[in-house]
Amino acid sequence: MARVLLVEDDRLQLEVRCRLLRMAGHDVLAASNREDAERQIASCEVLVTDLIPGSSELLNSAPRQVRVILLTGRETAPPGLRVDCLLRKPCPTSSLLDAISRVC
Repeated sequence: MARVLLVEDDRLQLEVRCRLLRMAGHDVLAASNREDAERQIASCEVLVTDLIPGSSELLNSAPRQVRVILLTGRETAPPGLRVDCLLRKPCPTSSLLDAISRVC
């Protein structure tokens, strides 16, 4: 299983997704903002993030070995962002788990 950094500014969504990813066997780190995420990103394999303030800087500064999954309501990722997988919100847990397996 993967070590996942989950970045979500909605506390309830963060708690629920963390719990579900842990139940699936992943080691999960949580961050509710860019600053928290930057402190933890070097120790993860997969970054799962919503588009939050500062997320473009976070995505573009993530170490190359970190796979990036972007959760968004958009059809495509904003131009210039390094994204390995884009998932549209609302995103079922099964789709997120599949995406993590694909990028690892």
